[in-house]
Amino acid sequence: MASSGIAETYGEKQSLLDDLILEMDERAEATRVLKEEQNMNEQRLIRVGESIRERALKRSSITDRIDSTRSQESMVPAKKRMRKSKPSTPDDAISTFLSKQAQEQQRLDADRVKIERDKFELQQKESLQRLELDQQRFELKKRERMQAMEERNKVLNTMDMLGRKLQQVQSAKIMHHLRHYTHIQRPKSEPSPCSAFLVLSNLASSLRVTNSSQVYERENFEA
Repeated sequence: MASSGIAETYGEKQSLLDDLILEMDERAEATRVLKEEQNMNEQRLIRVGESIRERALKRSSITDRIDSTRSQESMVPAKKRMRKSKPSTPDDAISTFLSKQAQEQQRLDADRVKIERDKFELQQKESLQRLELDQQRFELKKRERMQAMEERNKVLNTMDMLGRKLQQVQSAKIMHHLRHYTHIQRPKSEPSPCSAFLVLSNLASSLRVTNSSQVYERENFEA
């Protein structure tokens, strides 16, 4: 019973240790996945920023060309401009429209970058909070498992001690029964093998003496 208690104690401790190792592995895997998500979000934000920057540069070059054209037109004397009979209203309207479109697109791109940055910061904050909560949950489970292990160890140690005590009591009872059985089989009044041998020897001697005397008397009677 003591050996079975020891084996059960070892099995319980090994099971708790395996659970703790599994919990640590799961925690490490969750941390790794969270870091990968953060890296992916950072890379996505970088790619979005680069794309928006390229488009902004293209629109800026278009705006610069439009502004350059306007500045060149403004450098022409007023009399020369008045001499021109060709209307430039459609070109001016197109240039103005393109300029406004470029400015509006730049504003939208800036807003999009800001939204992506805010979204990334929010995700990062949520990830950190989730990581902190997971860490607290892991520490709580670890403390609970350690406390449960201590309680089980106490119970198993108590059971082991009781098993040893019971084994000692059973051994004492068995020894008592053996002594009692030996006492019944060989009581004190019963002669020992040595005394029995002496009695048999004396009996044989007396028989020999009796036979000798009977032979002597018979010989005398016949004579």
